[in-house]
Amino acid sequence: MMRCDRLVRSLMALLLIGNVQAAESFEAFLDTYCLKCHGPEKEKGELRLDRLSRAFKQGLDAHRWREVLEVIN
Repeated sequence: MMRCDRLVRSLMALLLIGNVQAAESFEAFLDTYCLKCHGPEKEKGELRLDRLSRAFKQGLDAHRWREVLEVIN
């Protein structure tokens, strides 16, 4: 769990500064760990991460990403 937490924090930090390689890693992370339950086939907790904006700082879904991060932590 601790490793996952560090990975998510690192990916989110890199995404906030616009690192393209990190964005690809983040998408892979979502595919591997999140979209099985929060994607097009299943919508657990009425949350679909594939539909959220990836504009983390000023996007319409910034508050949702903050909530996701809190749950992961």
